[in-house]
Amino acid sequence: MRSINGSTPDCTRTRATSAPVVRSCPDAPVLLSEPVEWSVELRYFVLEGRVIAGSPYLSYGRPAWRRTDASGPLPTAGRPLVEQLCADMKDRLPPVFVADVGLIEDRGWAVVEFNPVWSAGLLNADPGAVLPALQRASRRRTELTDDDRRWDLPK
Repeated sequence: MRSINGSTPDCTRTRATSAPVVRSCPDAPVLLSEPVEWSVELRYFVLEGRVIAGSPYLSYGRPAWRRTDASGPLPTAGRPLVEQLCADMKDRLPPVFVADVGLIEDRGWAVVEFNPVWSAGLLNADPGAVLPALQRASRRRTELTDDDRRWDLPK
């Protein structure tokens, strides 16, 4: 496997600079794909395997949401993909996360990326619906269950 700069995964330098790169898991593979054009990208907030909120994100690379006082409806187009991922990967996903999914013309729906819920923008998702996910992701270490501990990274 090659990393982004073409070297083996134990490389600690980026292509654009000689500054060291710090990775929490330096031997972890880096996934690469050919360039694609996403016709639409949607963001979904997931809590305990259920989609609880969502928002349009991008359309052909441009913002597809508007900041307003009122939240928009939960987008439905990418929801089946997220729900299927949750079902298929039930024991391999954290209890709360954000999934960005998109449509690639002539190919279909695909995952763009996963993000921690506490670092993902709301966009136009319902803040009240997202709040339980933020609360679940923000537990004190003393409140973690044994299952939660596998997602807790040491300081």
